[in-house]
Amino acid sequence: MSGERVAWKYQFESGAETLEVEVPVGSRSILFALQGQTFGVWMEHPIELEHLPKELRTFLIRGTGDPTPEGSWEHRGSTVVQEGRFVFHLYERRDA
Repeated sequence: MSGERVAWKYQFESGAETLEVEVPVGSRSILFALQGQTFGVWMEHPIELEHLPKELRTFLIRGTGDPTPEGSWEHRGSTVVQEGRFVFHLYERRDA
């Protein structure tokens, strides 16, 4: 294993508030942003990702002032859109 890493983008469906993705164990989110009209989360993985075990990760978008559902959610990033008029926040479900 070389230890090299690569970043991949996972897009939310248009208008969706949640995203479930299967990624290699040990992946980490590195960016949450609006690209065009679609929110995405960029995740960094070991470059040999096809050989690693996978895990399901669940992400949630909330606007400033919107409640976060009950349970264990960790903030992963925020992004400013529409020339600063709105800020959205990305949370990841963490099972206790």
